[in-house]
Amino acid sequence: MASDSRTAGCIRPAAIARRLIGTAIAAVSLSLAACESGAPKGSVTSLPPPDPAASAAVQQQDYRIGPLDTLEITVFKVDNLNRTLQVDASGAIDFPLIGSVQASAKTPRQLGDEIAMRLGARYLQSPQVGVLVKSSQSSKFTVEGSVKRPGVYDIIGRMTLIQAVATAEGVDQFANLKTVVIFRTVDRQRRAAVVNLADIRLGKVEDPQIYPADVIVVPVSGSKRALQNVIGATPLFSLLRLGM
Repeated sequence: MASDSRTAGCIRPAAIARRLIGTAIAAVSLSLAACESGAPKGSVTSLPPPDPAASAAVQQQDYRIGPLDTLEITVFKVDNLNRTLQVDASGAIDFPLIGSVQASAKTPRQLGDEIAMRLGARYLQSPQVGVLVKSSQSSKFTVEGSVKRPGVYDIIGRMTLIQAVATAEGVDQFANLKTVVIFRTVDRQRRAAVVNLADIRLGKVEDPQIYPADVIVVPVSGSKRALQNVIGATPLFSLLRLGM
């Protein structure tokens, strides 16, 4: 009988999962209710701009240069060739001695190697060229879920959520506009905010700004299925932490 008692008192993993999902659904429902009542809980205002370190990550060596980026180019021991240049709208820069160089879609290292090769061909012996992305105007964001064209897109200047979704050619007929989720790295943790896209379209709430490395997920209709999709993409704690 002791064995039966222990079995009866045991909570199976499936039951634990159902309880977690139920708790999460309740939390999201409370966040949406708070948004509708004008309270800040769960709204996009609880998701601040990303960490400076996260923004700086776009300047690492695997970053692809884009139009309107500002580049700091240094030629070792040839100070009069050092330049701070902005990539033009066609993706090119004009560098001394060698003229136009296509920069867009190259990493800083690849661009530096090309400049060094062209300088070395006629003007300098074994030049060393460094390229740093001083400021980025074409960083990336991601749109997933119930949009017509999911993918990774460039941010040109200041971009809002409405503009980001429009870049993905808008939502499809299965989209749940009330529980759009924005993922962002804040305080070195991946966090999320639930946003009502329908209210933004109606002008009831502010259209939030999208930052480099943000991930936007437009779930399918049905709160339980939508939440399960979100849980599959990010830790549950990160979702529930906002507004609690």
